Amino acid sequence: MPPRRKVTTFNKARAIAWLQDGVSKREVGRRLGVSHSVVVRLHQKFQATNSVLERPRSGRPKKTTQREDRFIRRQARQQRGTTANIIRGQLRVATNTNVSTKTIRKRLHEVGLRSRRPAGSSSSPGSFGFLSQPCQVNTPAMGRCAVQR
Repeated sequence: MPPRRKVTTFNKARAIAWLQDGVSKREVGRRLGVSHSVVVRLHQKFQATNSVLERPRSGRPKKTTQREDRFIRRQARQQRGTTANIIRGQLRVATNTNVSTKTIRKRLHEVGLRSRRPAGSSSSPGSFGFLSQPCQVNTPAMGRCAVQR
């Protein structure tokens, strides 16, 4: 199913004006490029509330503003090898907003970007990010440990 297109407030006001001028709901839908059922619901909403504005919705508000989201995306694109923690620090310095690195990763994921994982944070336990082969630890008689490939 394709995503819904939002009808702008300006187009909603135009639709109501056309309906009050006697234009049919199907014709208004054709003019705006939306289904006539959208126009029917808009007209019902206007008759009930006398307004075409969106009502507040339930749900947790976002922690970052659109401006801060743009800043996060710009930093990730400019510095491809940067981590979410570094972007978090840059955001805090620039906008005095303190968010988690998880929030930074979410904002980047929303637009198809990624932050680099810090060294040593691989997905499998016991593996090292800087070694491509498994390690063997030799313990000589002297008591020191040496890591060999």
